[in-house]
Amino acid sequence: MWTSDGKPPQLIEFALPGNAQPHRLERSTLEDVAGVAGAVQSSLPELESFMDWVQGGYAEADALVFLQLSEDWWESDQEYNWSIRTPDGAIVGMCGLMRRQGEGSLEIGYWLRTDVTGQGIATAVTKSLVEVALMEPSVRSVFLLHADSNPGSGRVAEKAGFSQIGQQTRPAIDQNGPTQVWAIGDLEFRPAELGEVANTNSQTSSGNGRARTG
Repeated sequence: MWTSDGKPPQLIEFALPGNAQPHRLERSTLEDVAGVAGAVQSSLPELESFMDWVQGGYAEADALVFLQLSEDWWESDQEYNWSIRTPDGAIVGMCGLMRRQGEGSLEIGYWLRTDVTGQGIATAVTKSLVEVALMEPSVRSVFLLHADSNPGSGRVAEKAGFSQIGQQTRPAIDQNGPTQVWAIGDLEFRPAELGEVANTNSQTSSGNGRARTG
């Protein structure tokens, strides 16, 4: 599924129960400016709780900067971003695979427009990105990180098959409590860039902008 020059697919389709037509992930482009800005603006109260890049509002100019950077990141293999689209083409969020946790791993991030949460989209997107990520030959583990105050992303991770491996406390970065760390793939693998992950006493689940989950 990855190209010969090491890029992921630009189009990924996924199905939701009750929808005859598939939703899709499309590589983000500069043509997405209005759709991305509109989705963020309609969800500011919720996104501001977890996403530092929306503090103080979000305009089309902000979306343009992000999408320009996304093109550079894709070409330089720093991260790969897709718009999340309904069957009729409307943009209802963004998602990405990021290499910031170090060699041998990818990190998943996403956000959704508020009015489409609770429909299974986040879980389906996460499962799709895991499938793509683990097809990259060098990837041993896929990570998903979220603020402790955002338990919804933990439920998504569990439904998508991640195991909770611990937490990080980074007061200078995380304003919403500890960062919960989930992984899928080789659960013993810890790239250096991930930093120290402290085990938690909670039961580990098993089996089951930059766009971090929050």
